[in-house]
Amino acid sequence: MRKLKEIVVASGNPDKIKEIRRILGLQAKPASVPDVQETGKSYKENAILKAIHAARLTGKPALGEDSGIEVKAIGGPGIYSKRWARSDKERINKVLRLLRGKRDRSARYVSAVALAFPDGRVITAQGTVRGKIVPPKGNKGFGYDPIFYYHPKRKTFGQMSSEEKDSVSHRGRALRKLKTLI
Repeated sequence: MRKLKEIVVASGNPDKIKEIRRILGLQAKPASVPDVQETGKSYKENAILKAIHAARLTGKPALGEDSGIEVKAIGGPGIYSKRWARSDKERINKVLRLLRGKRDRSARYVSAVALAFPDGRVITAQGTVRGKIVPPKGNKGFGYDPIFYYHPKRKTFGQMSSEEKDSVSHRGRALRKLKTLI
């Protein structure tokens, strides 16, 4: 990563920040700036909004990330994944409730990342991973991880170690793509 040693992350989510540190191998700390409104119509637009906002306010390279889960049979929640309910438990229960009686349980996680520099340059990348929704298994990870089953590993993201999840996750894929572009 061409002389880039430290970035700020436009997120207050400590789990995301840990993942970013592990995957990029950089010093990554919270941007400590007010949140920007996620008014984008896509993951990419929201990631760019966050990154530019943090870069402008800190004067440092800033990473913005937006991600979500897309469950085909219920048409969502998509970019509203985090805002769909107040807690991870409520969000998971809502997905499971809306899927009752539905045969199609296919889902995908999507992550868009944007790295904004104080000079206005922005680099973006996106990653996706396909799976299906199952009853909760495992207590690792965060968000929808306990109900997202990844076929090749034969387990949910909630059952995977951090390193195992990083190697196959949507965020891991997006961040590794970004790393090649820097």
